[in-house]
Amino acid sequence: MSTPEPAGSHADLSHGTQTLAVIRDLFLLMRTASSHGPDHPLTRKAASTLAADMKEAAPPFSLQFVGKALFRDTKLLPMDLEAYLNAIDVGNALRNLEANELTVERVPEEGELLRFGIAMARGMAGPSDLLSVTRIDGMKWREIQNVAASDAELVDPGLFVLTQITLALAEAEQMPAGTGEPWPWVKGVSVIRRLERAVAADRAAAIRVIDLAPGEWDVARRAVSAAMDVILVLRSLAVSNATARATAHAVLILGLAGYRPRGGALLALAAEAALPGAMRAPVTSRSGVEPHRLRTSAILHGLAHPGIEGGPRVMPLVDLCYELGKARRAEAVPFDLTRVDLLAMASAQSGRRFDPEWVATLVSVCGVLPPGAFVKLSDGRIGSVIDVGEDGDPLRPRVLVDGRIVVPRDPVSLVSPAVVAAGG
Repeated sequence: MSTPEPAGSHADLSHGTQTLAVIRDLFLLMRTASSHGPDHPLTRKAASTLAADMKEAAPPFSLQFVGKALFRDTKLLPMDLEAYLNAIDVGNALRNLEANELTVERVPEEGELLRFGIAMARGMAGPSDLLSVTRIDGMKWREIQNVAASDAELVDPGLFVLTQITLALAEAEQMPAGTGEPWPWVKGVSVIRRLERAVAADRAAAIRVIDLAPGEWDVARRAVSAAMDVILVLRSLAVSNATARATAHAVLILGLAGYRPRGGALLALAAEAALPGAMRAPVTSRSGVEPHRLRTSAILHGLAHPGIEGGPRVMPLVDLCYELGKARRAEAVPFDLTRVDLLAMASAQSGRRFDPEWVATLVSVCGVLPPGAFVKLSDGRIGSVIDVGEDGDPLRPRVLVDGRIVVPRDPVSLVSPAVVAAGG
């Protein structure tokens, strides 16, 4: 984005007034669609008014919602209090739909605007990927990356990752764990999106935080960790956000339904336990069951009925990540396994118990010495891996040792956490 300038010329001021009318109409359309549905006369009247004001605003134009400010074609728009409040609500709904820029190339037909109003109404309720599968003739939208007011730019990336994962863990702790209660879809999506932001901001820090966070590896933490493993793998393969999010969400649900304080249920039994709650949850969108919910439920259904052919292709990855989360606190083992232990176990069973391609991808993403692993330097000091070294040598990673980050001159060796706990 170029440096924003406040609108100043007569044409700018005219366009600004017309643009604020569009914002007001968008606000009224999404509110009316939310309360009355798309077929109500008031909703249709709101769509008709929006179409007329869009024409007056002279497309094409783009609206950017950055922080609490509104821009038209990167020029800051002055607003009175009512317009400001409307812009805040419209911007928040867009952000929940993973967009903060809206472009009007030409005025859509009334039916298309009604569909957009329904999507915006869904964004008012909380995070959703509905816009990712919605096409409106004459309009488009996107998420502006690295804008000055984005969360990740306001704080250090490491602190941002720590915050997102801590909040994800706290939210997961409050979710029903295998109780049969309706699954809270909006809250589940919130957890997954926090993990997505953490991985996007700093993959190594995300692994390090989830593995070294204080506290026990309880059910919620293992479920969140397994869901993050899915995101790590599918993000590295550039799989669509919709598929990655549904797969990670399925693993989160499975972990909370199937894990026990130690060990857990077989994957198929976990899916059977999870399905009733997932299906029982009420549909909050007037347009029907959301695509994300359908994709996630399809994965759960395929796992609960393994004999059905043609299931989602990601199911072997779900199997891998769920089982590694279960093995983190295995019933027959009196201590918790580390990520290195789990990757070694997966590699040993690659091609037999687990799909070799998914195993190879997970190992590649985490690295030979994943962040958080304890290692011994050639001089005998023990530290923890931060991320890969400057030259990319996997055996000479950046290591936090004695309060300093160093890149060892010689290869390091793995150390068991039990040795570290015993004082080296």
